[in-house]
Amino acid sequence: LREAPSEYVLGHCRLTTQPIEEPANPEHLLQLYAMIQAWRTLCFSTAFTHWDFDDPKHAFPSRLPAQLKQRILYDNAAELYGLPARVEAEVAG
Repeated sequence: LREAPSEYVLGHCRLTTQPIEEPANPEHLLQLYAMIQAWRTLCFSTAFTHWDFDDPKHAFPSRLPAQLKQRILYDNAAELYGLPARVEAEVAG
């Protein structure tokens, strides 16, 4: 290997938010996001139409930085699938 196995995972895998076991302490979820480098690896998923789907308005801890939330909700998936940046998508739409 030329890199640590964790670097291969971080460079080639994407994770989703559903399902997620939420810890009693919301700070622990933020720590987990830091460990998995959520700013580049985590994509939002709702599991809609299931009864326990995640509503994007309520799916994240209130202390989640706005920039990280934006990356999880749109930017990470947009980069993965080659979609336009959010600003470009809003202007085009």
